[in-house]
Amino acid sequence: MEVAAGYAGELVRAAVKAHRRMLESASRLTDADCRRPSLLPGWSRGHVLAHWARNADGQSRMLVAAMRGVVTAQYPGGDAQRAAEIEAGAARPARVIFDDARAAISRLEDAWRQMPASAWERPTAARAGTRPAWLSAWARWRETEIHHVDFDNGYTHDQWPAEFTGLLLPRVLPTLQARLADQVTVRAEAADCNLAITAAAPRAAGDLVIVCGPASAILCWLLGRPAAADLTVTRAGQPWTVPRLPPWAGLAPLPAPPRRARRPCHHSGSTATLP
Repeated sequence: MEVAAGYAGELVRAAVKAHRRMLESASRLTDADCRRPSLLPGWSRGHVLAHWARNADGQSRMLVAAMRGVVTAQYPGGDAQRAAEIEAGAARPARVIFDDARAAISRLEDAWRQMPASAWERPTAARAGTRPAWLSAWARWRETEIHHVDFDNGYTHDQWPAEFTGLLLPRVLPTLQARLADQVTVRAEAADCNLAITAAAPRAAGDLVIVCGPASAILCWLLGRPAAADLTVTRAGQPWTVPRLPPWAGLAPLPAPPRRARRPCHHSGSTATLP
C-alpha cells in the first residue's frame, strides 16, 4: 500500500477498520470517562470523541461536494466553527457523544462508497489546504489512529497497524529539525525498520543525542504523544532525557517520504477498487 490515488480503495478499507477499533473503545466510555483528560492538553476524552465526529462530517461535506463537481470547505465557518462544535459536543453525555460519532462515521463511509471513480481526483478544501478527494481516506485513517491513542483508554502506539506506522513515519521524520525545542542535535532511529534521521536545532552544540526505539514509539514521540518508556535515549553514551518537542499540529501537508534503499517499514500492496 502507498499514499497514492491508485491505492484509494486500500486506504478506505484501512480507515474503516480503524473506525471499528475506535468505536469499540468509545462504546465503553462512561460519562465520568468522557470528562477525564485525554493525552491532548486541555482536551477531555469527550473533546477527542466530539472532534472525531465533526472531522468525519467535514470529510463527508467535502466529498459530497466533490461528487457535484464543486468545492466546499471542510469547516465552512473556519476554526471558530470547529472549536465551537467540539466544545458543545464534549459537554454532552457519553452515550450521546458516541451515537453522534457513530452516525457521522456512517455518513462518511457512505460517501466513500458513493464516490464515482471520476470524482476521486477532484479538489477539496481541507483545513490543511487544497487536496484531491482521494486523500480523504489517508487523512481519516491518520486522524483515527492518532486520536485513538489520545483517548488514553488502553489503545497504544504499539497497537498501530505496521502498515500505518510504515506510511506515516517517513513523512513525519523530516519535521524533526523544525520542531526541536532544545539546542541539540538529535538522531532518531527506528530500530525495527532501519529508518533514521539526524537533525540539529538552531545553535545546536554538544554531543549527539540518540533516540532509538520501535518505529511506532519513534512516531508517537514525533507526534507529541508520550512514548518515553519504549525509547532508549543516550548522550555521549550515557542515559539522557527524551528531547522536548512542541505539540504536533498536523495541519500542514506532510512531505512525501524520502527515497531510500533501506528496508521499508511496510509492505507495498496492489491497487484495489473501492468497497
